[in-house]
Amino acid sequence: KKWEKREARPLAWCPQECDEEYKDKMTGCYGPFESGCIFRKSESISRMMHVWWGFREKHLGSKHPERGLRKSLDKDVRLHTFWNKVYFDDAQEWIGKPLSKFVPTFSYTTQHKWDVKAMLTDLLAERPELGKIVNNAHKRREADEFKKRRSNSTHTEL
Repeated sequence: KKWEKREARPLAWCPQECDEEYKDKMTGCYGPFESGCIFRKSESISRMMHVWWGFREKHLGSKHPERGLRKSLDKDVRLHTFWNKVYFDDAQEWIGKPLSKFVPTFSYTTQHKWDVKAMLTDLLAERPELGKIVNNAHKRREADEFKKRRSNSTHTEL
């Protein structure tokens, strides 16, 4: 029933960190990517941020204090205090995974360890349209650098 009372305009939306494949969102997702959250400008947002920051201190003494900000947003702010104003969605199709369409992110893999260059090479091999975009950008940059060098050499000859 509490979901029926949600406001149409949330104060915050965050993409969730989820397994690449899962059956149930409750067990396959682990909370927000805080750096991807979008906050609506309003008078209520400063109160929510203050509450969020205060709850984070509760988690500082836990086994993983570095996760305090995430835990307080997920467990305290979203589920209790501001349950009808903070939304999380699985957005991995668009953000947060190596094959995401808009903002792919890379982390440790058993195949490449921390070699992001190798991960990007694999991504470009799997998605040739991205390779074309990168190549075109590189060609434009080279052309711009050539024009700049040419104009600088023309100015020095005068």
